[in-house]
Amino acid sequence: MSNNYGAVQAAQAIKQIDWDDLPAIMDLSDLAKFFGVGYRRALELCHIKGFPSMKIGRGWRINRDGLRRWIDRQTSAA
Repeated sequence: MSNNYGAVQAAQAIKQIDWDDLPAIMDLSDLAKFFGVGYRRALELCHIKGFPSMKIGRGWRINRDGLRRWIDRQTSAA
């Protein structure tokens, strides 16, 4: 079994999500819940170049449609 098995399963699960059920603009807690990770890991994602996030004041906001495009690019590159 390859090391990417878990990543492939995660990508398949994400593709089955009804994106319209997610808020158009998410915060870090929404992002953490979406990916099933902790707050710190969600924050680390926001610092990745090209990740669809922006800092407003002391908080981070993530664009739902941008996140979908980012995930599509990540999974198609794998």
